[in-house]
Amino acid sequence: KEALRESEERFRIIFESTSDCIIVWDKDYNYLYANQAAIEHASVARDKVIGRNIESGLGHMPEFMTLWKKRIDKVFHTQKPIKVEDVIKMGDRLVCSESVVSPLRDKNGDVFAVGVVYRDITSRKKADIELEKINKELLRSNKKLNQVTLKDIQTGLYNHRYLADAIEAEFHRVKHYGGALEVIMLDIDFFKSINDMYGHQFGDTILKQLAQHLRKMTRRYDTVIRYGGEEFVIISSGANRNQAMVLAERIMDSIDLYHFGNKKS
Repeated sequence: KEALRESEERFRIIFESTSDCIIVWDKDYNYLYANQAAIEHASVARDKVIGRNIESGLGHMPEFMTLWKKRIDKVFHTQKPIKVEDVIKMGDRLVCSESVVSPLRDKNGDVFAVGVVYRDITSRKKADIELEKINKELLRSNKKLNQVTLKDIQTGLYNHRYLADAIEAEFHRVKHYGGALEVIMLDIDFFKSINDMYGHQFGDTILKQLAQHLRKMTRRYDTVIRYGGEEFVIISSGANRNQAMVLAERIMDSIDLYHFGNKKS
């Protein structure tokens, strides 16, 4: 008897000390037990709860009380525990909670009551929401960064890193679905002399103007890439050899007529 009394006292201390709310109801929704955390959470005196009906503690929230009655009935009926989450308004704030509702059995294995361990997870939910926001922002930042790393800063065209992925994707398309793939490569003659004579800033202007001109001359589904230095690549998806030759000649003719540079040069 003494050992049993000591064991019960240890469990009582544990239940009364935990920050989780612990409640026990019988099949008629009467409180058999409520620890200190549950009493404080409900803001109801202990002598007005124990031995009384569920309405004593939750009567100020009729919809919530009805919901808990259904949960108690379910656990008594199925004799299996359930886990639930709730969001309720308490005063001027929303409270998120997590509860485990379990059947309690006597020494014969019969369910005589339902026990609930209730935990306030409002802070955790807020942290999860903030973490989700941070993750979304990180994904957006990574996407922008990835786009930046695949773009040439000077011209705004795709760079040589993008070329490998683009060629591989186009080869895969042609291999599986048929069609044609043409690639046009071009560079600026004597570009080093332009830089030496007029300076690198003027050379950068020429590169930007040529990039803009190539974008205007190509189809919207063609891919224009600055391969490196004064070298450019045009991936002409779906075009055959003759069409690619016509495009190349049209670009050359247009470039011959275009006035590159500024008013000074």
